[in-house]
Amino acid sequence: MRAELDWKPNEDLLLYGSFNRGHKGGNWAAPIFLPPPGAPRDAFVPSLAHDEEVLHSFELGFKSTFMDGRARLNGDVFYYDYNDYQAFGLVGGLAQAIGNNDAEAWGGELELFLNPADGWDLVFGAAFLDDEVKDVTLPDGSVDDREFPLAPGVELNGLVRYSWASFYNGTMALQADFNWQDDVCFTVICHPYEEEDSYIVGNMRASWTSGDDKWQAAVFVHNVADEEYRIYALDISALGFGNDTFGQPRWVGGSISFKWE
Repeated sequence: MRAELDWKPNEDLLLYGSFNRGHKGGNWAAPIFLPPPGAPRDAFVPSLAHDEEVLHSFELGFKSTFMDGRARLNGDVFYYDYNDYQAFGLVGGLAQAIGNNDAEAWGGELELFLNPADGWDLVFGAAFLDDEVKDVTLPDGSVDDREFPLAPGVELNGLVRYSWASFYNGTMALQADFNWQDDVCFTVICHPYEEEDSYIVGNMRASWTSGDDKWQAAVFVHNVADEEYRIYALDISALGFGNDTFGQPRWVGGSISFKWE
C-alpha cells in the first residue's frame, strides 16, 4: 500500500510526503546440523520458521532546481517502523537462524547535481542512518539492542566529470569518483569478527565516444588506492575460522564497444 502527496509551489521546487506499507513473507531456515535421533520434534520444528516482516515507512522530501537549471538539490528524511523484522545470525557460532524482532530506523539523504560550466558535471551525495533492532538474543544468552546489518551510519559519494569535443567529431571524457562508508556489522549479532571499519574506494576513467555514438573506447582504474576491505564476513567460530568476502582490489583495464543500431 502506498499513499503520497506532492506540492509544487513553483516550477523549481517539489515537496512531497509519502507513506508505504510493505511486507516480506515468512519462511524457514534449516540449521546446518539436524537434532540427534530421539530429540523432541515439538521443540525443534517450530524453531525453523520465522514470521513475515511488515514495514511502515514515512518519508518527507524535496526536489529543487536552481542556477538556471544548472544545479539540482534533492533531499529526504524518513522513518521506518518494522514489525517482526527478520534478523539473521549464527547461533552457537554455527547454526543459522532467522528470528523476528521489532526494529526502527531514522535517516536522511542529500544529492547535489551541478553543471557549473559547459562540459563539467559534478555529483555529490550523503546518507545518514540511525537504526535499532530490539531485543536480540546473543550467543551468550543475553538480550540487547543491535544495529541493522550492512547499514553504515554515514555514506558519502562524489563524482567529477569533464568532457570536450575531440577528433572525428567525437567526445572525450575524464571522470573520477569515490565512495566512503562508515563502519558496519555484517550480521545482527555483530560478533567482533563481523565488524568492518570505514573505508573509501576511488575510481578513474577516460573515454572517447564517436560522434554517431556507435563507437566507444575507454581505460579505467577501479579502487585506485588498492584499498583492502570486506563486503561480507561471517564468524564460524565453532569450526575455528571465519568466512570473508573481500571487495575488488585495484583493477586496471580497458574496453572497446560498438553499437550495431
